[in-house]
Parts: sequence; structure tokens; C-alpha cells
Amino acid sequence: MIISNRQARLAAKYLRTSDPRGRERAEQPSPADDELVERLRRELTELPETREDRVRRGRALLDMMPSAADVARKILSRIVSDSLR
Repeated sequence: MIISNRQARLAAKYLRTSDPRGRERAEQPSPADDELVERLRRELTELPETREDRVRRGRALLDMMPSAADVARKILSRIVSDSLR
């Protein structure tokens, strides 16, 4: 994920100024804001584009998927069963 300096500044501003009741606080930006933005940007750029653990889990789930023939057999069985009721 690529995040621009502007996006990082806006996120930092939101976190600094947002109030749980929806009002904005009247705080002035501090010199630490630029340092915080740069630190956030560095942290975010170090994150991987994909999470390998989730990719592995997704692949494992795909391996457990039933075949098209199994799905068709279940659908037809359900239709027959429902028609007998």
C-alpha cells in the first residue's frame, strides 16, 4: 500500500483533532506533527503488499472446495427432495 504524505498528514490531523462527540478540538499543530507523519509513512511503507498468511489460508480453503459435480449432485438432490414433500 502506498500512502502519500498528504494522506498521512490528514490521518494524523484526524487522530489528533477528532473528538468522540464529533466536534473538533481547537489545537494548533505542533512541530512533532511532521515527525509523526514521517514515522507513520515509514511504518506503512514497510508493511507487505500482501499478507502471506492470508494467501496461504485462502489457497487451503480453495483446495477444500467441492467439485462442480458434487455441487450439481447436491442441487439436484435438493430439488428432488423438495418436490416429494
